[in-house]
Amino acid sequence: MVSHLFTWLGSSKPESVGATSTIMAGTSHLHTPTRLALVSVAAGLVLLLLCRQFLHPLAKAPGPILARFTGMWRNWYYLRGQWHDVVLALHAQYGRVVRIAPNEVSIVDKAAARALYGHGTQVVKTDWYETWDVPGTALGLFATRDRTEHSFFHRRVSCAFSMTAILEFEAYIQGCFDLLLRQLAARADSGKTVDMAEWTDAVAYGSQLGHVRTGSDVMGIRQAILTGFFWMANLGHYPGKSRFLHFRQWSVNCVRARMQESAAPTPGKSTRKDMLHHFVQMKDANGNPASEGEVLIEAMNIMYELNQTDPAEIDEYFAARPGQQGIPYSEARQLPYLQAVVSEATRLHPSIVTRSLLARRLASARGPRTAIAPFGGEDADRFRPERWLEDPVRARYFESVTMTFGGNGPRMCIGRNIGLVEMLKFIALMLHTFEVELVDTTRPWWIESFWFAYQHEMYVRL
Repeated sequence: MVSHLFTWLGSSKPESVGATSTIMAGTSHLHTPTRLALVSVAAGLVLLLLCRQFLHPLAKAPGPILARFTGMWRNWYYLRGQWHDVVLALHAQYGRVVRIAPNEVSIVDKAAARALYGHGTQVVKTDWYETWDVPGTALGLFATRDRTEHSFFHRRVSCAFSMTAILEFEAYIQGCFDLLLRQLAARADSGKTVDMAEWTDAVAYGSQLGHVRTGSDVMGIRQAILTGFFWMANLGHYPGKSRFLHFRQWSVNCVRARMQESAAPTPGKSTRKDMLHHFVQMKDANGNPASEGEVLIEAMNIMYELNQTDPAEIDEYFAARPGQQGIPYSEARQLPYLQAVVSEATRLHPSIVTRSLLARRLASARGPRTAIAPFGGEDADRFRPERWLEDPVRARYFESVTMTFGGNGPRMCIGRNIGLVEMLKFIALMLHTFEVELVDTTRPWWIESFWFAYQHEMYVRL
């Protein structure tokens, strides 16, 4: 094909290219500059392909043939929400390092994880993260690629995510779980199967929105978020803005109301110290109150995922405390097997695929991109909580290289504490209250990943 193109471009007789003569006959009127331009384009394309195949710094990295020339093959799996399965299969076939695009590799290596994500790293995130720079709002913690800006944004909101701050509104978290348990109990009494994927999704948005109370997607917020993540994860821009609008407008209204309340508090009314309270108290780099846009962008960054566990240890806890309904986080964290289950579940089934199965795509100023896959020993593909209890030294090693919350460096997920509080409390309450049986043990649920991993059709009997 390429040789035919060069033959035609260099000839004044279109019929000299044989089978292509019919097509070329209509182009013989092209002037020499046009032909030279086409020759240059063709030559440049060939040179680019040869460079990516033989001269590129990643030329020796194994991987699919198409990955050497284009990332479009991978984008197909992104669009289908299947990339999390594909990348695991690639590592099983090619080993620890896999080339997944012309300038990108996926790596399974503890030293690489520490070098890229540890403290003191000089690696800069790629421009994919600029997707999170939501139009109409200020630049936020997650979207910024500048290390100095990130450090400032992190310090500004870290108080809202501290364990002390989170425990101040633990009662609100408990209230949401109590409402969820009542809804599930009603369905258990009626003998209905329950889609736990839907209910854990609903509880993530809080009882005050009505998601748990009504069992529905109030204002289409969940669908809007899913659509927004789909477009942001796949296109690297923000074309999902129109579908994200209802959620964003609701967020704006909430932020605006709380900022007005903070500026003119109602006498005798106590202040609710949730995360939004801390965001409203933020200051900018000059010590001035944060703008509405700055508060909004941080309030929109909170997400989490929930998992399941064996109830034996939990049953013993409640048996020793007859009549107790909830479980404080301070006591839940003292249950070693529950802690091990949470660590193992989030390692094996992370809610954010690109942080754990792929991690965040990183790059130096001009160098190749990388991605990090999970760790866990020789049986890393098995769900085995005991690995976190057998050897304290080995457990600390697993903790040091786990990517569940984006590593242990400056880019570690700032919402780690609230995620741990909610997971420990929910799992303990769920398995103390119900006996959970999967409806289909051969296919308990299915997952699609659009940056976040979304569970579907997790049907259980309670």
